[in-house]
Amino acid sequence: MSFKGMKNIYLCQDCGRGHVSQDVDDGVTPFMTTCLACAGTAVSMLYRARQEMLAEIPAAQEWYRPKAAELAAPPAHTQAHVDKGGLISRTKPLPLNPSWPRAKAGAK
Repeated sequence: MSFKGMKNIYLCQDCGRGHVSQDVDDGVTPFMTTCLACAGTAVSMLYRARQEMLAEIPAAQEWYRPKAAELAAPPAHTQAHVDKGGLISRTKPLPLNPSWPRAKAGAK
């Protein structure tokens, strides 16, 4: 099964936050990755979230197949992962949603 174009959720075991990722190429993604909020360990929900539910949520992370020039001198474990069909990640800037609550200046 191809997961190209599909979104996934990673949930942090340390801070409890989660983030949405999206596969932009075919390949293998890791079960665990770094939490984008606290740098703890985030665990994959294994694409079990309904894609319709995630359609309007922007992905904070993309999984992609790197071009050779992007891997000029990768660590050995990264090169081995890519050689076996693994994807690597990059973060994406998220748009500010005007409906999200904003912190008030001076609020504690």
